[in-house]
Amino acid sequence: MAPQFKTSIFKKIGRPVVFSFAVFIVVFILFTSSSSANAPRVDRSLTRTTQEQEAEALLKWKDSLDNQNHSFLSSWKLLPQSSTPPLTNSSKNFGRKGSNSTCEWVGITCDEFGSVIHINLNGSSLRGTLQSFSFASFPNLLSFVLYNNSLYGSIPSHIGNLSRLTNLDLHMNLLSGYIPSEIGLLTSLRYLYLDWNYLNGSIPQEIGMFNSLQTLRASNNSLSGSIPASVGNLSKLLILDLRNNRISGSIPYEIGKLKSLTELCLLKNHLTGSIPPSIGNMSELIHLYLHLNNISGSIPHEIGHLKSLRGLSLMSNYLSGSIPASIGELKSLRDLSLFNNNIVGSIPLEMNNLTDL
Repeated sequence: MAPQFKTSIFKKIGRPVVFSFAVFIVVFILFTSSSSANAPRVDRSLTRTTQEQEAEALLKWKDSLDNQNHSFLSSWKLLPQSSTPPLTNSSKNFGRKGSNSTCEWVGITCDEFGSVIHINLNGSSLRGTLQSFSFASFPNLLSFVLYNNSLYGSIPSHIGNLSRLTNLDLHMNLLSGYIPSEIGLLTSLRYLYLDWNYLNGSIPQEIGMFNSLQTLRASNNSLSGSIPASVGNLSKLLILDLRNNRISGSIPYEIGKLKSLTELCLLKNHLTGSIPPSIGNMSELIHLYLHLNNISGSIPHEIGHLKSLRGLSLMSNYLSGSIPASIGELKSLRDLSLFNNNIVGSIPLEMNNLTDL
């Protein structure tokens, strides 16, 4: 009696359940296949759009240059429309080497997806401005190197759109105007070279937002105003070179926070006030150049804490008082310039310890 009951139940319930389960499996497989097939097409479309934007932005900037027909940029061109593959395959024109790719253009380096990550056009005799350069079109750009050209005009504020940039090198050009405050948006920046231009105005306090900055060179410009206290936030800074400008005011006390700094060059400016004793906290400092300023007061004895110091130049200032005995602790010192000041007293005996002078 029991077997007949089970068979009856299966006939009434089993077949509909099996059929419904089969339908569910078929629908699931179709849905999964459709989703996986569509995903790559979306990614390719997005990539193609980025590559097209980058190519168009580069060509627009090239056309804005005074010498746009310079042979150096002769590779910067796209195939005529009649020579290009159909639109569905147009990504080949931008993202793959061996075709009409921006990655093959001189000075351009791309990542594995065909997006521009490096622009290096140093010493290319380029003449023009950066006003027509669409920085927002390069979301993946890591380095922008244009040193030793004839670029003029100001640094555009929209340079702040390069959120991933780690290296900005514009030195040895003809750039003028202020350093835009928007430059502080480049929070990934490690290297900033603005030296040997005609930049003026003050150093923006937003410069203190460069949490990863290791090198800052802005020497040989016409920068004025004071050194912002926010410079003390640059905890990873190794080199600070602001020589040969018109910077005034005193050296900020916060500069002593730069405990990784190896080179501090503030020579040939209009600095006043005294040398802050906090400078003794910069234990990794190798070169300290403060000469040709209007610095007054005495040499702080904390300067003896700079055990790694090799070069110390304080000449041609208005320093007074005596040479601190602690200077004899600088046993790595090789160059010492103190002349043309108002220093008095005798040379401390501890200076006999400076055997490398």
